[in-house]
Amino acid sequence: MRLAYFSPLNPQRSGISDYSEELLPHLSAAGARLTLFVDGFRPTNGDILSAFDVRDYRRDPEALAALEAPGAAAEFDAAVYHLGNDHRYHAGILGASRRRPGVVVLHDFALQDFFLGLARERRDPALYLEEVEACHGPEARREAEESLARGAEPPLLARPADFPLNRRIARSAEGLVVHSEWARARLERIAPGVPVVRIPMPAVVRGGSAAAGGKAPLEGREDGEGHEVRIANFGLITPGKGIEHALRALSRLKDRRRFRYTLVGEPNEFYDVRSLVRRYGMEDRVEITGHVTLEEFERRIRETDIALNLRERTVGETSASLCRVMAAGVCAVVADAGWYSELPSSCVVKVDLDETTDALLEAYLERLIADAPLRRRVGANARRHALSEHAVERSAALYLDFIRDLVATRARRHFLAGVGRELALLGVGPDAESFTRRLAADLADLAPTVAFEIDGRGTGDASTAAAALNGVASPKESPNGDAPASAPADNDATPAAPADGDVMTAAPADANTTRAAPADGDAPQSVPPFLPPFASPPLPSTPAPGGRLPKLEGLDYKRAAVEYPGRLDEERRHYLLTKPFYNLANKPVWQKGDGMDAETHRHFCDFANVASSLALPAGARLLDVGCGSGWLSEYFARLGYDALGIDISPDLVGMARERTSRVPYGVDHETPLRCEFRVHDIEAAPLSEKFDAVVCYDSLHHFEDERAVVRHLAAMLDVGGQLFILEGARPPEGSETEELLRSVMEEFSTLESPFDEDYLRALLDAEGLAVVGDYVSVNGLFEREMLEGDRLPLETLATDYHYLTCKKVCEGAPASTVPDSRRPSVLRASFALREAPRTTLRPGELLTVPLAVSNEGDTLWLTGRTVRAGIVMPAARVFEAGGAPVAEFHGQPLLPRAVAPGETVGFDVDYRVPRRAGTYRLVLDMVAQHVCWFGERGSEPLVVVFEVSEDAA
Repeated sequence: MRLAYFSPLNPQRSGISDYSEELLPHLSAAGARLTLFVDGFRPTNGDILSAFDVRDYRRDPEALAALEAPGAAAEFDAAVYHLGNDHRYHAGILGASRRRPGVVVLHDFALQDFFLGLARERRDPALYLEEVEACHGPEARREAEESLARGAEPPLLARPADFPLNRRIARSAEGLVVHSEWARARLERIAPGVPVVRIPMPAVVRGGSAAAGGKAPLEGREDGEGHEVRIANFGLITPGKGIEHALRALSRLKDRRRFRYTLVGEPNEFYDVRSLVRRYGMEDRVEITGHVTLEEFERRIRETDIALNLRERTVGETSASLCRVMAAGVCAVVADAGWYSELPSSCVVKVDLDETTDALLEAYLERLIADAPLRRRVGANARRHALSEHAVERSAALYLDFIRDLVATRARRHFLAGVGRELALLGVGPDAESFTRRLAADLADLAPTVAFEIDGRGTGDASTAAAALNGVASPKESPNGDAPASAPADNDATPAAPADGDVMTAAPADANTTRAAPADGDAPQSVPPFLPPFASPPLPSTPAPGGRLPKLEGLDYKRAAVEYPGRLDEERRHYLLTKPFYNLANKPVWQKGDGMDAETHRHFCDFANVASSLALPAGARLLDVGCGSGWLSEYFARLGYDALGIDISPDLVGMARERTSRVPYGVDHETPLRCEFRVHDIEAAPLSEKFDAVVCYDSLHHFEDERAVVRHLAAMLDVGGQLFILEGARPPEGSETEELLRSVMEEFSTLESPFDEDYLRALLDAEGLAVVGDYVSVNGLFEREMLEGDRLPLETLATDYHYLTCKKVCEGAPASTVPDSRRPSVLRASFALREAPRTTLRPGELLTVPLAVSNEGDTLWLTGRTVRAGIVMPAARVFEAGGAPVAEFHGQPLLPRAVAPGETVGFDVDYRVPRRAGTYRLVLDMVAQHVCWFGERGSEPLVVVFEVSEDAA
């Protein structure tokens, strides 16, 4: 993903400079290609200069022209603009954002100080007043104008949350990023329809890891009697940061408590803090450092016992300095307002901002100065919270997830915005409820998601969407099964999908990729999941009608499925017996060129992918629904599974039995092939048996009663059982593909009715089946010159198939009622040894721990082939006998498959022991990536004690 990135950077003295310089490497590591746009300066961070392309748009205004290139010529997929209240650093960024809408990161919710400061610097009050009127109306402008004319501060400044001056910025943005739920909820009301997401303020967690129990090694700490407690404020020294409250409280404590109070930051020339220090007689207890480097800033934090962050006038900011304080494991006292109110009470000490502030602050400070263990407990809770909630890697992943979703849905949002403008011109108001409801239904039919994803990156506009609706850019044909339970047995009946690289459509992005703040501290709390407002709402448990291509009326589809094999000639019947193999010299007429055709290539790749995705243990029972001539059942039986194929056609079942009876060998020299076939109508009833997995390979779209079929599939699975579905996507109405499917139905009387993705997911959800894997198939050989860096450009590959791995997670309720590990509820694992490991080993030898791990919580554990936010994996920490940490590793191995509540999964953990002799502890736990360690939620890890000795046998 190519991003234009606008932000202050050092040497500009802004916390946002430090924020971006810490975030940028992690965005890059997560796959973003970043170009940095700066406003008249050269960054001083050598690592930033060496890693990124930097363009100065003040010295070269033409640099901004790259933002405006249309469509496929665009140099950047999106632009990111960081805005805060210091007009010196953000005025140019605001100007750039008006040339191309992008993702606006609002570091402050209220921008009164920005616009007023800019107006004063440029001696143009209209800059401020026009923004006031645009955001809050002419009366607010009149009041502000009168105050400025008298030389007074506008009264709006005292109420920044009520008059935030952010409406025009928010409504013109493509998407909004904020750091607090407080700000997110308000912006949703201010800019309805603009996607807004809360991404926790990132903080680089230094000086230790979760292996140390969440507490950082803090320098210079002494807790013995007579220790001088170090209290500090961090950041710019300005009014409204509670410094006078602190001075008053501490002045009353100085005669009976030992402490030193440090103001770490640069004083404001309009705020005479030194006179306040003198007024309260605190000259001998207070140090003012002035501006310090980031390294010294962090060193000062580590040396602090109590940090103060009392924002009396919040503008909706999130304090980066407080995040650093918490990450360092320092006890903090904060104002109970805005974002600070959202922090768990076990992680910070909160003070109300009212008439009791001074008395409460004095009492809290006296207790904290005297009670070192209490300070340590609060600090440890704060660090655990920072490790899970504010890890910079997690924030970078959430940024990119959000931007990808914006890009993927850009054309659809532009189209709908255009519809809204046209309605306004027609005078359609909110009171025309019946009209707008009918219009919404028509739009849902006329404008499916696929119509807006023309170029694979979601960058089509309303005109390209309209072209797609008229059949100009049709998706690829739906793949169709060979022998479904209620369908023809031969792919000859339907046109094959074109080869990779032909006209394609992009799969819609999953708006719920990233999720979930973890609980932390002494009192775990649930945190709302990441759910951008443009994401689809939760699917209904009873699917709505009309979610698939309409069938032709008057045809007996079930009878046609039974009779279809009898209509084939000998050549076609032999093809079914040997499928997917066939004679290249006598292949179907629509398969052009030499070598294996694209459809057969896809089948072979699909077999391996289905087996890999299900990751079933040896001997598992598998049901092949709509088995046809038995080719998929045979494949799984040859892998050593116990396979059963069912089909409505007796002729096809006879073929399947014939093909497997001719296999001249077993699974191995001792294990026979276990492959059985039965005639069964799955629409009528389920089998009485249970299976570890069910596969519907290109068959579900042939059934008339899809709800009954999915209900019967779920009935044959226990909780924890798996379902794999491969289905083509429903083509756009009026497209060439739709016409081809209709012609097949007319000729063969077989049902060819693929599904909308949302409708298919709703069917699954209603029967307790959660989608735990949603895949795009990119199998094949690709020219090395296609690589972009080390990645393939996926927009050249077909994505219009549903490859879904589903897990049954509950009985008698929708799957969506069960939380997953991206937004978890109770995360709890129990461990058992499948056999006792050898625990006396030679130096460097491999320790193998065979585990059986059970999901004892109420949350579905997700997994995958790549590590990403929310997946669950085993994790281990190794300690010496004295408690010193030796090693920490995660995801070795990754879980073989998703694990439902109540399910058990087995795997081996391997660890190469240290080369130094001694006694060690291996502590085995589970982690939800970027969420938490299970042990932090009360789950008990498994401890294995082992000995390293030269004398080990």
